[in-house]
Amino acid sequence: MNTYRTAADNAAQRVEDMRQVIVRIDDALRRLDQLLDALQPALPGKLRVEWRLVGVRGEGEDRRTLTPQVVKWLRKNNESVWWSVALRKGTASRSRRRSKDFEANSEAVSKVCQEVDRLLDKRARIGTLLQRFSSGVGGLLPATLHWLDEMESMLDKIQRPAANPQSKGEV
Repeated sequence: MNTYRTAADNAAQRVEDMRQVIVRIDDALRRLDQLLDALQPALPGKLRVEWRLVGVRGEGEDRRTLTPQVVKWLRKNNESVWWSVALRKGTASRSRRRSKDFEANSEAVSKVCQEVDRLLDKRARIGTLLQRFSSGVGGLLPATLHWLDEMESMLDKIQRPAANPQSKGEV
């Protein structure tokens, strides 16, 4: 039995398992966002979960990814212009409004925010693991493939003369 193939199959399965966990976390975050929307009035300070482009735009390469974040909705002096501001990680439950308008469902919103923070943390940790794996493989793979190409070329040069004993081989 080829242990490398087994290890590669296991690694591929683990990566797929982590991808499935992220999909399930994203589904749970969407459901929690719907709860946040239903539990809070449409007033400044309302918390929601939004998917935003996060990351770096490189030269010719866009490394941004859609990432869920907790945002607080704001409005300027009762005008019709609204905007959202992303909150720091792990601060959703502390950032919820506690004014009279938000008091009715305060406990439920607090629990939902705690779950959102936990899911975002788990999602970020899985994403970090996947990024490290990808970087490790990405760094090793090109050099290994180049080396294998050179080795196979050298083997071809050696095998050609061995197959035809009349000619002299070059190494």
